[in-house]
Formats: sequence, C-alpha cells, structure tokens
Amino acid sequence: MLIGIGVGVLGAWLVLVIALLLVRPKGALLKEVVRLLPDLLRLLARLVGDKSLSRGVRIRLVLLMPCLASPIDLIPDFLPVIG
Repeated sequence: MLIGIGVGVLGAWLVLVIALLLVRPKGALLKEVVRLLPDLLRLLARLVGDKSLSRGVRIRLVLLMPCLASPIDLIPDFLPVIG
C-alpha cells in the first residue's frame, strides 16, 4: 500500500512538473526576480535592525531568512493544513 501511495505521489509530481514546463510564463521573469532580490535583502536587514519592532518579531525575521532561502521545505507543501 505504501509503495502504491509513493508511486501515486511521484506520478502526480511528474505531471505537475510537466504542466509547469509547458505553461511557464514568457518574458524576463528570472531577470525581474534577480532585480528584486537585493531590495528584499535590504528590507529584511533594515527590519531586523529597527529598534521600534519588538525583539520577538526581529528574532522571527532572522529565523525566517534561512527558511526562505532554502530550496528544501522542512514541512512539505502537500501535507494538509500544516504544509
């Protein structure tokens, strides 16, 4: 049964990847993302350095940065509610 579930999840993932490759957006999306990245990093750095924010918020921002930068999800998106 577990093998069947694994094969089903793998098949669904392959279908999703193929669909995304077929309908990927045209244009310079990658260039826009690369241009946005330095602004986003500066914003996060300024928010972490802002003393008007509570300490807990600044700590959460610091903990959020590696999570956003990581290509691997700690909690996979396919898990209902928590993903």
